[in-house]
Amino acid sequence: MKKSIWIVIIVFIISNAATAQPDLSKYYYVLVPQQFEFLKGKDQFQLNSLTRHLFKNAGFNALYLEELQDLSRCDGLTAEVISNSNMFLTKLRVVLKDCNNHILFQSAEGTTKEKDFKKAYHEALRKAFESIERLQIKQKNIEELRNKPALITQIPSANNTISTKVDTENKTKSPIIEVSETGYSFEGEFFSLKKSASNFFLYRKVSNNNTFEEVGVLIPTSRQGIYNFVSQGKTTLANFDAMGNLIIDFMDASGNVVQRVYKIVE
Repeated sequence: MKKSIWIVIIVFIISNAATAQPDLSKYYYVLVPQQFEFLKGKDQFQLNSLTRHLFKNAGFNALYLEELQDLSRCDGLTAEVISNSNMFLTKLRVVLKDCNNHILFQSAEGTTKEKDFKKAYHEALRKAFESIERLQIKQKNIEELRNKPALITQIPSANNTISTKVDTENKTKSPIIEVSETGYSFEGEFFSLKKSASNFFLYRKVSNNNTFEEVGVLIPTSRQGIYNFVSQGKTTLANFDAMGNLIIDFMDASGNVVQRVYKIVE
C-alpha cells in the first residue's frame, strides 16, 4: 500500500514539473556567446561552434551576436554553458535565460572522465544536450520576426543626430562603421550609440577618421528605462540618467559590480 502511494506521489511530481516547463518553442531564436566564461578565448576547443550546431539540431534558431541585427532580445533566449569540472571529471550544464536574465531551463549535467580537454568538453556537452533534445523544440520562423515593424523608443539626447555608414568591405566579428556626429565619452575615449529597432549598439572610436568598432548591445527589459547590456558573452544592466548619460554595470577583476558613466557629448 505504501509503495503504491509513493508511486502516485512521484508520478504527480513529475507531471507537475513537465507542466511547469516553459514553452521554449514560443521564442524565435537562441543567442549563443562566442566565448564562455570558464574558457580563455573565443570559441576555444570549438565549444561555442559545437553549442550552436547542437542547438540547431535540437530545433532552435541559433545565432551569434553579430547575426542579431535588429531583433528584439525579448523574442529570444540566451544560452550559457556552465562548467562544474574538477580534476577527475569534466562536467557541463546548458542554461537558457530570457531577456530579463531569468533562468527558464537547465539541462542535465553532462559528465566524462576523458582527459583530453577538447574531447572531454565535446563529450560532456553532447551528453548535456540529450536532455534538450528530449524537449522536441521547434522554434518559430525567424524571418517572421525580422519582417515585423520596428518598435520606436526614445532616449535622452543632446540634440545630436548620429548617422552611420556600414563598411561593407569589412565583415569582421566587430563591425566597423563610420559615424558623422558626436555621442559619449569615457576615460578619454569617444563612443557612439546606433539605434536599431528597440536595441542600441554601443561603438568605440578606434581611429581619427570616424571609424568605430562594436562594444556591445543594449536590449530593453520589461522594466521601464532598464536595459540588458550584452558584451563579449556577458550580460549586465544599463540605463540613462536624467542628463542623458549612459550608465553601464561592469564586473571588475574581483567580481564586484562597478558602474561606468559614459558622459553625453554636448
